[in-house]
Amino acid sequence: MRAWPAAQQLLFDGWVARLSDGYTKRANSALLLYPQPESASDETLARIERLYQSQGLPVIFRLLSFTTPADLDSRLGAKGYRAADPTLVMSAAIDTTLEQEPSVRELDLETGIDAHARMNGLPAEILPGHRAILERIPGSLGFYGLYERDELVACGLSVVDGQLVGLFDIVTDPAHRRKGYAARLVRGVLANAGEQGATGGYLQVISKTAPAVALYESLGFAESYRYGYRILDR
Repeated sequence: MRAWPAAQQLLFDGWVARLSDGYTKRANSALLLYPQPESASDETLARIERLYQSQGLPVIFRLLSFTTPADLDSRLGAKGYRAADPTLVMSAAIDTTLEQEPSVRELDLETGIDAHARMNGLPAEILPGHRAILERIPGSLGFYGLYERDELVACGLSVVDGQLVGLFDIVTDPAHRRKGYAARLVRGVLANAGEQGATGGYLQVISKTAPAVALYESLGFAESYRYGYRILDR
């Protein structure tokens, strides 16, 4: 939550409702940080729903595997919430023998944002929301790119916070995929984070994207927990 900070956070009986003008589900959803002995009451769910609806946003619950009551997913489904983006949070110790990858270079914020949008095919109107989140990050933020013959072919974001580094938005240019660039980029980013004092890294990946999961497993990452979303569209 520190690595991807919302513009505003409100508390509702143990739930944290995050608001960031609609940019990314992570920063515009409600989640339970800690397990609770009882499931959320209908009134608590209704208060959260009213909050997001008052902002003109879809109502999104982020259901963490280690905090969410067992019945809540089905309760939300019965209320018309659709399921979306089952996700693995994976973590790994940073290999202290990792060496700097000469082809991995730190990018300035403008270059990083533009490369991320281009490689993901994102529309220009989402860029201000992306920038706003990045400017709120309290840790050590770094955009990195992998260059091949002076061409930027992959990019990603890291946030070093104490002994942890979060990896976000690892993406390869569509014209250069399946060439091993993402693995080289991740190793380079982890090496840089290790030099900043990080001893462990984490990332998030959609569980259905088998090639991406296999890539991160090959780099030593293993599942720490899961989450998914339930969304009530406007």
